[in-house]
Amino acid sequence: SGTRMVFWRGTRYSPVWVSENGLWMADQSVEAFYGRPALDKEGCFEHMQDRRCRYSHVRVIENTDARVVVHWRYAPVSAHDHLWREDPKTTRACWVDEYYYVYPDQMAIRNVSWKTGTLAGAGKQFQESVALTQPGQLISDVVEDEWAELANLKGETHTLKYCKNPDRKRASPDDLVVQRFNFKSANKPSIIFETGNRMQYVFDRKMGERGLDVPGSCNHWPVGQAACDGRTVQAADRPTHCLGFPISNPPLHDQAGRSWWHGLYGMNALSMEDLVFVARSWNRAPQLEVLSEGFASGGYDRGQRAYLLNRKDEAPGPLKLRLMPSEESPVYNPSFVVRNWDREALTLTLNGKEVPRGKDLRMGVHHTLEGNHLVIWLKLRSTEPVSLTLK
Repeated sequence: SGTRMVFWRGTRYSPVWVSENGLWMADQSVEAFYGRPALDKEGCFEHMQDRRCRYSHVRVIENTDARVVVHWRYAPVSAHDHLWREDPKTTRACWVDEYYYVYPDQMAIRNVSWKTGTLAGAGKQFQESVALTQPGQLISDVVEDEWAELANLKGETHTLKYCKNPDRKRASPDDLVVQRFNFKSANKPSIIFETGNRMQYVFDRKMGERGLDVPGSCNHWPVGQAACDGRTVQAADRPTHCLGFPISNPPLHDQAGRSWWHGLYGMNALSMEDLVFVARSWNRAPQLEVLSEGFASGGYDRGQRAYLLNRKDEAPGPLKLRLMPSEESPVYNPSFVVRNWDREALTLTLNGKEVPRGKDLRMGVHHTLEGNHLVIWLKLRSTEPVSLTLK
């Protein structure tokens, strides 16, 4: 694949998806603001204002042939270098942890979490798609006039266009969970959200006199050093960001003192029909049956895009599984994490036929202080029952 996923200091380590021909797509961090002019004197608080990366860092915490996990940690900060609602006595503030579970099919789970309550009382924004332009590059070099496509799990779609006379009252389908930007590349950036997502700004945009032959809209980010949370582009002389819409409000979860949301990101050549198929698979993961003694299912973890299994110390294997997909709950490139199993010399049979290790089957062992865990990724698309055996 020519696709890359880049965590770069210039973007304050915010990850960027790069197509095979060098087009860049980013997404913003957790953003906080008061929403009242009297209090919003410093603008918004987000990772974009951390120009010297004082609060932002990134590290690889898992690296196997089956997947890579990257941890990005940051604090929302203002252009005045103040943290969001920092306690003057304890100096504690809001910190955000984002975990990216990156798989071989050019897709990655983005799992965003923070301590429950640290964003309380704030105006909040969790997601905003941001295309980047390089110096000398115009928006028309990056996206088509029909710049984005949206869809729900029913397969109903909606196209967003740049046109001279946009129809802002044009109705869109309900329950939109898929978005894809129509980059001028073979691989195009997409996001799949959980059901219950609320997608905003899903109307056409006015093209203007110069159409899309303009640089991006703001250049205080990615590399700009101006102490501000917005700087309008005057010329295509430096990297800029543009578009930003639609914006989604994904479902939030709370447990054990943490709040989080997650989405499935990608940069690949999948059609919208394919992306709806993937969205059904992730949102409605098919049931997994464990047929071997000594192994127990831990359920499907949407935040990892993986089925979790536990192996008892004495269980020798083999591990026999059955997936029960359907048209509404299909299986697409499943991954499995088997705790307490560190054997890499394994063979996998799919419906009685052995699958060789390579592009279609990836395995690796993740070593932790709590034990060693087998990670498996399998290229598989099906709406019919599937039998798997690992031995």
